[in-house]
Amino acid sequence: MFRSIRRFGKLTCSSLLLAFSAQASAEWSVAPDGRHLLRNGKATFWLADTGWELFRRLDRAQTEKYFRARAAQGFNVILASAFSEFSGRNEPNAFGQRPFRVEGDPLTYNEAYAAHVDWVIGKANEFGLTVALLPAWGDKVFERPGNPNSILNATNARAYGLQIGKSFGRHRNLVWVMGGDRNASGYETVWRELAAGIKAGESTRHLMTFHPNGRHSSSIWFQEDPWLDFNMLQSGHNLRDNPVHEMIRGDYTRKPVKPVLDGEPAYETHPVDWKAELKGTFTALDVRKHAYWATFAGAAGHTYGAQGVWGFDGWEAKLELPGATQLGYLRRLLEGRALAPAQGLLASGQGFGGEYVAIAAGPGGALVYTAGAPAYTLRVGRMPFRAKQAAWWNPRTGARDTTPVTLSTAPMQEFRPPSNEDWVLEVLP
Repeated sequence: MFRSIRRFGKLTCSSLLLAFSAQASAEWSVAPDGRHLLRNGKATFWLADTGWELFRRLDRAQTEKYFRARAAQGFNVILASAFSEFSGRNEPNAFGQRPFRVEGDPLTYNEAYAAHVDWVIGKANEFGLTVALLPAWGDKVFERPGNPNSILNATNARAYGLQIGKSFGRHRNLVWVMGGDRNASGYETVWRELAAGIKAGESTRHLMTFHPNGRHSSSIWFQEDPWLDFNMLQSGHNLRDNPVHEMIRGDYTRKPVKPVLDGEPAYETHPVDWKAELKGTFTALDVRKHAYWATFAGAAGHTYGAQGVWGFDGWEAKLELPGATQLGYLRRLLEGRALAPAQGLLASGQGFGGEYVAIAAGPGGALVYTAGAPAYTLRVGRMPFRAKQAAWWNPRTGARDTTPVTLSTAPMQEFRPPSNEDWVLEVLP
């Protein structure tokens, strides 16, 4: 067993702070509206990077280099698995320590290995980062012929979760993520047992979610489970113009209301559909499209990934890919703004595929994202505020463009982006 190892309308207000303080002292909580996430009582945009192999591949100096880079780019969450996919149950970390003292027995977790995981979580906190921790990758539950990696079941999952909860549950900068790129059908009991064990062991009440396989959402299996605090979906790596907004919208309208976000969209430079020679690789533009479509459809945040970084194979050369920095701009644009999906404001000009026009609005303003749509018409008179000014905002640079935008007094108005690149139109009171 483990030994315990030591600008627009603002969402933040006294009621939210009271709701947070009534809970235990974990950093993250769900806002009273059930749509947004709070960090230390303040409305916060979840911006995660996928560092799945963090605990196994990096030594301490490398870990600090990675954290420093991601924190500077605006990330506040790192997704990582306690041990890796496939043969990770017996693969050593950078110090030669293996996850288990007895191979394949999750109840013999190696305390030396656990101590490094604990150090990484603590170090992340120094950089202002939360670790979204997967206690085990999904294949450790996913039994099928030829899979020797399945070591968790309905009999031992709760005891393993208890170990994990006791060992790491004291950290405030922690969110639990069940799953790991696998379908939960037929294994719901195992995941529920694991979640129950963690909750019994942790000393601080943390948020919990589930990371599914591609084109699936946690809501399929666990929407009504009380341990599932927010939904996570995986839009995946198959399509260049993946309509992730449709998946977000599906969870946004479910009951009970829970926040939702994409936990694994297309990674920058990842082969499209794993076929680089035929279909190329995902670009920063693809990353931005998926992020804006998702968040303007109601997502409480977003996740980034870079091919080479998630597995830390040639990762240092990939840390400064443009999409990573540009999602930091998105966080700055949206954080603290009281927005909701507002597709009804579009009167005409809806694009198809990659030219989809996405709209979010609230009492303090409206945002419209386009990527290639030549023009569109908005119902300005129906906005939840009196529109008085507008400007183009560049998602590639994070700055407002100097191209002037003149608002008319008519109830509807056509807008033409400055170029055929992607743009955000800001309409303000």
